[in-house]
Amino acid sequence: MYDEALYKPEYLLVAERPFLTASGEVWLRTGDVTDTLRVHYVVQRGQSNEPPRRVLLPEWMDINDATQTHVWGIWWDELDVPHIVGRRLVPLDNPDVT
Repeated sequence: MYDEALYKPEYLLVAERPFLTASGEVWLRTGDVTDTLRVHYVVQRGQSNEPPRRVLLPEWMDINDATQTHVWGIWWDELDVPHIVGRRLVPLDNPDVT
């Protein structure tokens, strides 16, 4: 239903699957992949003046929910068994990360 309601200009990359999170954010999964990382954009619901946050996550990760600091999803192994996985989100300007 969401996918059919989206306006998708042919000249722009489009969101494949927008979804709402428990933290009040809207996550937009794009078709853009850098190495093995898929690009997602995150916006806070009701904050149209705030620029979207760009998040890179493993391409295999099927996201189910997220907060400001963590994201959870499902990883399917080679036997097609689902596993719940999580990742901590680290800002690019974090001095503790090299």
